[in-house]
Amino acid sequence: MRVATGITIALLAAVLALTVSVSAQSSSPKWGMKIQHFASIAMAIDCDTPTNCMCPTVNTNNGTDILFSNDQGNTWTQAGEPLEMMLLGGAISGKTAAASSPFNMIASYSGNLYNWTTLPKGYPWVQSQNVEPFGLSGECFGAVGGAELDKNPNSWGTCVSCDHGASWWFSNASHVITCWTRYGAYPTPTTWYISSGNWPENSEERAARMRPDSNVHAISARLHINKATGQDEDGVPRMEFKFAADRTPEQNIEIMNSGNGYLAQLLKTTDGGKTWVSQFESSGFFYFNQIGCPSENHCCAVGEADTDSKQAGIQIWCTWNGGSTWTQTYRGSDPTLSALSLQFLSENHVFVGGASLRQQLIMGIFWESVDGGKTWTESFVKDAYPAEMTFGSESFGLATGFDLEGDSCLLSYE
Repeated sequence: MRVATGITIALLAAVLALTVSVSAQSSSPKWGMKIQHFASIAMAIDCDTPTNCMCPTVNTNNGTDILFSNDQGNTWTQAGEPLEMMLLGGAISGKTAAASSPFNMIASYSGNLYNWTTLPKGYPWVQSQNVEPFGLSGECFGAVGGAELDKNPNSWGTCVSCDHGASWWFSNASHVITCWTRYGAYPTPTTWYISSGNWPENSEERAARMRPDSNVHAISARLHINKATGQDEDGVPRMEFKFAADRTPEQNIEIMNSGNGYLAQLLKTTDGGKTWVSQFESSGFFYFNQIGCPSENHCCAVGEADTDSKQAGIQIWCTWNGGSTWTQTYRGSDPTLSALSLQFLSENHVFVGGASLRQQLIMGIFWESVDGGKTWTESFVKDAYPAEMTFGSESFGLATGFDLEGDSCLLSYE
């Protein structure tokens, strides 16, 4: 009887455990489409809680609407008047937010009035597509990019504010930089990292981007915005997908002869941007996109290359010793793979967002690691290239994405 009772109890315990396990699996957050046609262009998105999110969106050819959501991204309202600039970077911390532009402007607001202001005359002239909040109480913002200092347009580093966006200063890393600064991570008030990279361009592509009146911004080698060539009937700019295979043989020969190819670099400061050191450099194979660091010694960064490289596809590099060594923990050699974004939810939980890109097909991919970046699994979302991710909690996240027409959608992790 006791044995039977023991078996019965054991069986009930096993059934209960299986039920709990199945229930937990069925309720685990997953990525899926939330809003199909969210905006013409929505790149940046940030939530510091599930009910405090911001997203700059381009919906007209006149500028950017900065949207806020207090219900997990289900509904969005415009804050203030539209700004006559294209904002592609953005971050929120409590009642303060900041946004940055690739077209030479940066804006911020503080409080409930949503009074967006641009940097006043005399501040660094900054181009940035990435803003991150940091600081002990979220009082700081960092916007990685290029700046014009003393009329020198070739200064690279991060523009920083630690008074909720009221004033900014530029941390110049040009003395150790070998390529464009792209993304930043700020795990402590004084320890920061920058991911950098260049990709091949022919003379026509470079000239279009470098003109003083340029309307072209390359978010990455694969994703371009051209403000002058809107793709819809209203002239609203759209994202355009670029492929190395689209170049002519003559253009590829020109690139090879010029030495204008792939560069990848990772930088670090431990004194709040006063000095920088180069920790990782690679030439000729790939470039870095986003970097993320859940703590000062633990970071991961994602890189990619097109078919004009012997290392086409994506790769993920991580460090657990503050960058003394960087280890490649993932290599996706399919040349259609592209990955732009990387975000940690916790010390061990991290996502990389990207896609398999073909001329008439996008298959969105989220690479996920639950051991801090050592091993990776994949999940898929059709018809969307995840551009930027944010997590308001470990069980809730949002991501902007692009479809084949260059229209922006909103994805959710819930």
